[in-house]
Amino acid sequence: MDIWRRIRRHATNTELMIVGRVFIVVLLAISILWIPIVQSSQSGQLFIYIQSLQSYFAPPIFICFVMGVAWRRVNEKGAFWGLVCGCAMGVTRMILDIIYPAPPCGEPETRPPIVYKVHYLYYNCMVAVVSCVVTTVISLLTEEPPAERVIGTTYSTRGYTSSSKEEIREDNRDDAEEMTPMNVKDVKEVIDDISDTPEKSLPKWRQGIYWFCGYNPAERQSLPDSDEMIRSIAEKPRWRKFVLINMILVTGVAFFLMGLYW
Repeated sequence: MDIWRRIRRHATNTELMIVGRVFIVVLLAISILWIPIVQSSQSGQLFIYIQSLQSYFAPPIFICFVMGVAWRRVNEKGAFWGLVCGCAMGVTRMILDIIYPAPPCGEPETRPPIVYKVHYLYYNCMVAVVSCVVTTVISLLTEEPPAERVIGTTYSTRGYTSSSKEEIREDNRDDAEEMTPMNVKDVKEVIDDISDTPEKSLPKWRQGIYWFCGYNPAERQSLPDSDEMIRSIAEKPRWRKFVLINMILVTGVAFFLMGLYW
């Protein structure tokens, strides 16, 4: 839906919901068609196949989020190219695994050395290091993100003051006034047209699409206020301790089960 917003900037919430559900159906069809590739990869072992895919694509995503939270100097270009380089390495290894499956026992090894000599977990570490280096270098070579953009989103700026909130809120208001005065009007007109149209007058195929997407045109939609969309990351001390204790318990149980069944 984030990509669809870039294609259609005037898209309503109803349109975004329909696009999201249709995209899920498309992904489901692709996953069904992908079953023969899963059977031919990693000798048909589903668990190893899942772990290998995670090791190819999880490191750049992990590096992007962790560095974005831990270091306020990371900017959009650094995070983007770190993701691109890491995912490119993951796609390359995945394609090599599909093209060169493991030979049966007793037959000579014909795969490239990068496939049979480097385990996918070690390749995981290589992808993480490359993503980290690319993100750092690109971020340092490009402009530093403005302070009002990172306040409250990184670990070092988590305790921002009320004055910082006002700066962020004022900046968001300016962006909204510059970009969406006509957008809000157009969206409201579309919503009024949809709401005023009785459901019985709609064609059967359109009613079926609305039913499938869980949308009722009789219910009016309201646009959220810009102030309501601004949220704080502040937590109450009681719930913060509750979440931390549960995180420690869940992590401990996960490590125990991994060590027990490894």
